[in-house]
Amino acid sequence: ITTSIESTILNAGGVNNFLDLTYLSIANLTSTAMRVDIRDATAGTIRKIYVIPANNTLAIPFTSPWAQIESNNNWTLSSMSAGNIFVNVQAAITNW
Repeated sequence: ITTSIESTILNAGGVNNFLDLTYLSIANLTSTAMRVDIRDATAGTIRKIYVIPANNTLAIPFTSPWAQIESNNNWTLSSMSAGNIFVNVQAAITNW
Protein backbone atom coordinates (compact mmCIF):
# COMPACT_ATOMS: atom_id res chain seq x y z
CA ILE A 1 0.00 0.00 0.00
CA THR A 2 1.54 3.29 -1.05
CA THR A 3 -1.35 5.68 -0.48
CA SER A 4 -3.21 7.10 2.50
CA ILE A 5 -6.55 6.15 0.91
CA GLU A 6 -8.46 3.27 2.51
CA SER A 7 -7.32 0.03 0.85
CA THR A 8 -8.86 -3.42 0.94
CA ILE A 9 -6.60 -5.97 2.65
CA LEU A 10 -9.10 -8.87 2.55
CA ASN A 11 -12.04 -9.13 0.14
CA ALA A 12 -15.54 -9.89 1.41
CA GLY A 13 -16.31 -13.56 1.94
CA GLY A 14 -19.81 -13.60 0.45
CA VAL A 15 -23.37 -13.61 1.76
CA ASN A 16 -23.62 -14.82 5.37
CA ASN A 17 -19.83 -15.32 5.56
CA PHE A 18 -17.79 -13.59 8.23
CA LEU A 19 -14.00 -13.37 7.83
CA ASP A 20 -12.56 -13.59 11.33
CA LEU A 21 -8.89 -12.59 11.40
CA THR A 22 -6.44 -15.14 12.77
CA TYR A 23 -3.22 -13.33 11.83
CA LEU A 24 -2.22 -9.80 10.84
CA SER A 25 1.17 -8.34 10.05
CA ILE A 26 1.91 -4.82 8.88
CA ALA A 27 5.38 -3.79 7.73
CA ASN A 28 6.28 -0.11 7.61
CA LEU A 29 9.15 0.44 5.16
CA THR A 30 9.29 4.21 5.64
CA SER A 31 11.70 6.26 7.74
CA THR A 32 8.93 7.59 10.00
CA ALA A 33 6.37 5.97 12.29
CA MET A 34 3.06 5.30 10.57
CA ARG A 35 -0.43 5.23 12.08
CA VAL A 36 -2.78 2.72 10.46
CA ASP A 37 -6.50 2.25 11.00
CA ILE A 38 -8.13 -1.15 10.55
CA ARG A 39 -11.81 -1.49 9.60
CA ASP A 40 -13.91 -4.61 9.13
CA ALA A 41 -16.07 -2.97 6.46
CA THR A 42 -15.23 -0.48 3.72
CA ALA A 43 -15.82 3.06 5.06
CA GLY A 44 -16.93 1.47 8.33
CA THR A 45 -16.02 2.17 11.93
CA ILE A 46 -12.33 2.06 12.84
CA ARG A 47 -11.89 -1.15 14.88
CA LYS A 48 -8.18 -0.83 15.76
CA ILE A 49 -5.49 1.80 15.50
CA TYR A 50 -1.83 0.80 15.39
CA VAL A 51 1.31 2.91 15.21
CA ILE A 52 4.04 1.04 13.37
CA PRO A 53 7.58 2.32 14.11
CA ALA A 54 9.80 3.35 11.20
CA ASN A 55 11.32 0.41 9.32
CA ASN A 56 9.53 -2.08 11.54
CA THR A 57 6.87 -4.78 11.44
CA LEU A 58 3.92 -5.44 13.71
CA ALA A 59 2.86 -9.11 13.71
CA ILE A 60 -0.17 -10.33 15.63
CA PRO A 61 -1.26 -13.97 15.75
CA PHE A 62 -4.74 -13.82 17.31
CA THR A 63 -5.22 -16.68 19.79
CA SER A 64 -8.96 -16.15 19.44
CA PRO A 65 -10.01 -14.94 15.99
CA TRP A 66 -10.85 -11.24 15.71
CA ALA A 67 -14.52 -11.48 14.76
CA GLN A 68 -15.92 -9.46 11.89
CA ILE A 69 -19.06 -7.53 12.94
CA GLU A 70 -21.15 -7.95 9.75
CA SER A 71 -20.98 -10.60 7.05
CA ASN A 72 -19.96 -10.02 3.44
CA ASN A 73 -17.65 -7.05 4.09
CA ASN A 74 -14.03 -6.23 3.23
CA TRP A 75 -11.30 -5.71 5.82
CA THR A 76 -9.49 -2.45 5.08
CA LEU A 77 -6.47 -0.45 6.17
CA SER A 78 -5.83 3.27 5.88
CA SER A 79 -2.85 5.28 7.00
CA MET A 80 -2.48 8.93 7.91
CA SER A 81 0.22 9.45 5.29
CA ALA A 82 1.44 7.78 2.13
CA GLY A 83 4.30 5.30 2.39
CA ASN A 84 5.33 1.74 1.73
CA ILE A 85 3.22 -0.58 3.85
CA PHE A 86 3.04 -4.33 3.32
CA VAL A 87 0.18 -6.31 4.86
CA ASN A 88 -0.25 -10.04 5.40
CA VAL A 89 -3.59 -11.26 6.69
CA GLN A 90 -5.18 -14.63 7.37
CA ALA A 91 -8.79 -15.32 8.29
CA ALA A 92 -11.15 -18.12 9.13
CA ILE A 93 -14.57 -18.14 7.44
CA THR A 94 -17.57 -18.37 9.72
CA ASN A 95 -20.98 -18.90 8.16
CA TRP A 96 -24.21 -17.95 9.96
